[in-house]
Amino acid sequence: MGKTKDATETASVQSKLKSRYVFVIRSGAFWDKSMRTFVEPRALDLAFSRQKLKVRGDDNLVSATTYARHYGTDADDISFVPGEDEFFDERGVRYFNLWRPTMLRAVEDDVTPFLEHVRYILDGDEDAIRYVLDFMAHVVQHPSKKMRSAVLITSQKHGVGKSTIAEMFARVVGSDHAKAIETRQLLSPFNGWLKDSLFVWVNELKVPKQSEITGVLKELITTDEIQINEKHQPVRKIRQFANFMLFSNHEDAMPVEQSDRRVFVHHSKALPRDRAYYTELWHWFDHGGAGALLFFLRHRDIRAFDRNAPAPMTSDKALSQQASRPAWQQHLDEALAAGADPFARDIVSVPDIADHVKGALGFTVSPHKVGQWLREIGAADLGVIRIKSTGSNQTPKLWAARQPEFWRGVPPGDVAQHFTKGARPVPVPVTQAGRRVATLLLPP
Repeated sequence: MGKTKDATETASVQSKLKSRYVFVIRSGAFWDKSMRTFVEPRALDLAFSRQKLKVRGDDNLVSATTYARHYGTDADDISFVPGEDEFFDERGVRYFNLWRPTMLRAVEDDVTPFLEHVRYILDGDEDAIRYVLDFMAHVVQHPSKKMRSAVLITSQKHGVGKSTIAEMFARVVGSDHAKAIETRQLLSPFNGWLKDSLFVWVNELKVPKQSEITGVLKELITTDEIQINEKHQPVRKIRQFANFMLFSNHEDAMPVEQSDRRVFVHHSKALPRDRAYYTELWHWFDHGGAGALLFFLRHRDIRAFDRNAPAPMTSDKALSQQASRPAWQQHLDEALAAGADPFARDIVSVPDIADHVKGALGFTVSPHKVGQWLREIGAADLGVIRIKSTGSNQTPKLWAARQPEFWRGVPPGDVAQHFTKGARPVPVPVTQAGRRVATLLLPP
């Protein structure tokens, strides 16, 4: 009886070593298909040290590593390519593919509870609802074609169920390729979580304005290949297919640049519902809703959806962009709108603006940054213009902060008069010459 039990146990171990572990030559370690992690040879030997293993034609006992190398499968390296075979060759390299299709069975059934929850979180905004559902449907239908934008949903109230959308979607995608990470992981140089990710979501996102997250996120969204840096593993470049959703209880969760094209922003006004609502929602999902959602997303018509298009502009995104501007830019925006110094006149110079910021806010802004700001607001670069003053001539570069098109057509001398005295030229038609000249109106 004891011998039979030992033989059965040995056979089980042998089967496991043959099928569960893939030796990855580049790493010098085994990939554990079940645990989805690397196992060092010494650790594998230790785990099976009590087993009596032999290879055919040799009566001597061998280590688990030797047995697995003899009967198992090798690969040159790992990769992650949705839809590709478990092992595939590319440019002479044999890869073990980390991708696994979802084990969830799609069932055509009612998905109203999920759709109503999305509607509740997105405040009934039809454009936002359409975009988020199309985003998810694209990931399901075309996993090998990553989205070129990310979704950011915030709310001032805790517990409204923002991340419930991501948690349910993760089950649809499959737990092997759906990762919930923290902000610190998003910014960490160690990004092993990315190597086999199809869907990634971040809860409680909150980073300072000066954070490098915009650059990090842009690279993650737009780059098809990325370097994976894991502890105790060689740095490797792989194709990456991660799609991102970000959630926060802060409307200023992250800086959103004025030129951003890659982040969809919605600030939810939803209020927490009673506990029974969330209990019923999850009961639906756990008892057939997951399969129904998978079916819905697989069959949603997204032929008109363009994964490469810029994320739709929203009023909430505009608010985030404004709030993300540095304090000195916000100060100048307000001064320009109010016609206050240094914008009491339409024509300004970069040094005057920089001096104003220094006096009003107490810190120095470089001329280059001031020039960038002027371009962003659409100011007209009027070039270097000679300014005559008592005892000296100055040649500053002047800008039209207001009415740029008008000032582009005004003679330099009149521009100088407005800059120094506030004189405003008014175009008057002169029929004899068939052209327009300007009459200076001095301020009272």
